Amino acid sequence: GEDAEQQIVEYEKQINIVAISAKNINKKRKFKIDKKIFFKNPLEIFKKKKINILFESVGLSDGISKKVVVKALKNRIHVITPNKALIAKHGDYLAKLAEDNKTNLEFEASVAGGIPILRTIKEGLATNSIHKVYGILNGTCNYILSEMENTGSSFKNALIKAQNLGYAEPGNPKLDLNGYDTLAKVKILSALAFNKKISKSKCMMEGIENIESKDFDMAEQLNLRIKLLGVTEMINNQLFERVNSNAILPLQLPNTFGFDPFLSHVGEIKNMGVELSLDWKDRINDDLSYSINTNLSYNKNELSKISNQFFTNQTGGNINNGQYTKRVSIGQPLGSFYLYEIAGIDDRGEFVYKDLNNDGEINENDRRFFGTYIPSLVTSFNIKVIYKNFDINIATYGSFGNKVYNGKKAQRFGNENIEQFVFNNRWTSGRPSTNTPVASNNVPLSSNYFLESGDYFRINNFTIGYTFERQNSKLFKNTRLYFTAKNPLILKKFSGYTPELPGDPMGLAGVELDAYPTLSSYYLGINMSF
Repeated sequence: GEDAEQQIVEYEKQINIVAISAKNINKKRKFKIDKKIFFKNPLEIFKKKKINILFESVGLSDGISKKVVVKALKNRIHVITPNKALIAKHGDYLAKLAEDNKTNLEFEASVAGGIPILRTIKEGLATNSIHKVYGILNGTCNYILSEMENTGSSFKNALIKAQNLGYAEPGNPKLDLNGYDTLAKVKILSALAFNKKISKSKCMMEGIENIESKDFDMAEQLNLRIKLLGVTEMINNQLFERVNSNAILPLQLPNTFGFDPFLSHVGEIKNMGVELSLDWKDRINDDLSYSINTNLSYNKNELSKISNQFFTNQTGGNINNGQYTKRVSIGQPLGSFYLYEIAGIDDRGEFVYKDLNNDGEINENDRRFFGTYIPSLVTSFNIKVIYKNFDINIATYGSFGNKVYNGKKAQRFGNENIEQFVFNNRWTSGRPSTNTPVASNNVPLSSNYFLESGDYFRINNFTIGYTFERQNSKLFKNTRLYFTAKNPLILKKFSGYTPELPGDPMGLAGVELDAYPTLSSYYLGINMSF
């Protein structure tokens, strides 16, 4: 394979290569093969050559890969192989064979060889107790997912580009795409990390072949990323292995554990919706043409399963005054606001909260869900019009159906300013208010008083230009004068600076504490074509 060729190119001056075997001697390679040392059948090498080290990179789990490695070990020949499929299936047998014959079986390159991880686990962490290992283990899948995320490419186009660049097998990369390659590496990691025999049991395996471009749009709204992870962990002394792309979110263990929040597979998120897209171009006459692009996406987000007991009812969205605003719950959208409900303002100017369970007290049992920061409807509309030498471009974006929490209206510490509306409309004895409480240093409970609509519609870009044609000029063809406005207008219901509040779903996503207004920019420019 390519890896073997590179090794030979790099080390042929330091080692004596006495035999080479490959399927096709005429294949184009980075080095020339001496026909005197070429063997079409690799098993013939052991009969005619004295060798000390065998390097195997055929890549099969059985067949000639296994035969040649077994033959070498039985003949007390050291073996180096990056073949994760072979090690994952027969590693225990081959390791025992190597031990019995006092030879080395080295397979560092079979899993994340560039780190390297296997030697680190075997030697550097030998005295440590490892409970869980997870990570990105397949470069092909990682490149394809990154390409789809960064450029908006379809899965098919990203795969073709990966193949052209040599990041994916040119023939059939199915073992990478369906997750099998990652699974083989997971099984090797499990055996070393937990000092157990390689697992033969089946486990959940999910590839990337069904990932679509719209999945990345939804992940961006959730402030998440889509990656194929291999995961292996010990739970109650039982081994759990999986290859999938479920919800990976910060997990806060109880304080008695003494750990800071860390990323973990915590459950499954279900997204149901529909996406409509329309592209239209038309030329009315020689002077007038236009194009329209519009997109509408409706989505319903729901946490359908919690797979980590410590994530059940976990709270978040802390607003730096001792109050939290969010809680997870099966059946609810991710990052749902979990708040007290305001019944009104009493004759002292203080909030009155609803006693939802009618127990005569206001406590945690009186909170309820009030929606999520995740929009249910996202739209975009772009139009370009060309009339004679004039051109106009307008790009817009809208987000609807979500809630945002105005934390700046709540009590905060650090001498921050309070909002003008709160100051001007505060309750006083001479001017009782029904919508704003009295000024107070007491910390109010997190409630729906601070929750507002996150709906907005924004003009992202407006450009108008005029092109002066200079057909007789030898210096340049034409000159275009243009005016551009970026974010010139946003229509919103939110009383704060901006309803666009990304972040951690269980953190401050959808919560405004220290936000800044969306910057509007205006440009006047000139383009010259030479």
